[in-house]
Amino acid sequence: ILLRIAGHIRDKINALLTNLEILTEFDFLWCRARFGIDFRGTFPTLTGMERPLNLVDAHHPLLFAASRENSRPLNLLLDPSDRVLVITGPNAGGKTTALKTVGLTVLLVQSAVPVPIGPSSRMPIFDNVLANIGDEQDLLEGYSTFSAHMARIAEILKKTSGATLVLLDELGTATDPGEGAALAIAILETLAERGALTLVTSHLGALKNWAFTHPHGRNAS
Repeated sequence: ILLRIAGHIRDKINALLTNLEILTEFDFLWCRARFGIDFRGTFPTLTGMERPLNLVDAHHPLLFAASRENSRPLNLLLDPSDRVLVITGPNAGGKTTALKTVGLTVLLVQSAVPVPIGPSSRMPIFDNVLANIGDEQDLLEGYSTFSAHMARIAEILKKTSGATLVLLDELGTATDPGEGAALAIAILETLAERGALTLVTSHLGALKNWAFTHPHGRNAS
C-alpha cells in the first residue's frame, strides 16, 4: 500500500514541490505578521545612504519578545556627516546590546519583519551588515583573541563599501592599549573614508578623542 501511494506521489512530485514553496512563503508572511501584531511592530521610513540613521524607541527584538516590561528602548539620532559612532560607558551598561539592537533592527526591517520601534524612525537601506561581536578565540587553530578579531576585521574591510553597516565590539582590546588604540583608529579612518556607517564600542580614551576631533566621528554613551 505504501509503495502504491508513494508511486502516486512521485507522479505529482513537481506540483507538490511547487505547493511546498508557496506554503512556505505564506507561512513566513503569517509569522512576520503575527510577530508585528504581538510585539507592536512597525516599519521605519527607508531612505538612501545620504540620510542619517535615526532610531526612536528601538527595542532589542529578542529582549522585547522575552520581557517587554524589562526592555529599555534605544534612541540613536545621527547627523548626515556622522560615519563612525564610538559608544563608551561602564561594563554591563548596554553597549553591546545597543550594537545588536541596531544590527537586528536593520536586518529584520530589510527582511520585511515589523520591529518594536517608534514610527518616526528613519533607516538607510544597506547592502551589507558586517559585525565583529564576541570572542572568536580558537586555541586549536592557534588563534588568540586578538588574532581572531584581526582576521574578522580584515574580512570586514575587504567587503566594506559606502552602503555598509559595520558593528565592532570592543575594538582595539586584547593587546597593548597604546598599540590597540593606534590600530583601531587606523581601522576607523579607513571605514570612514569608504563611507560606511560604523558603530563601535570601546573603553579606550584615544578612540573617544579621535571621535571628538574627526569630522565624521561622534561620541555616544
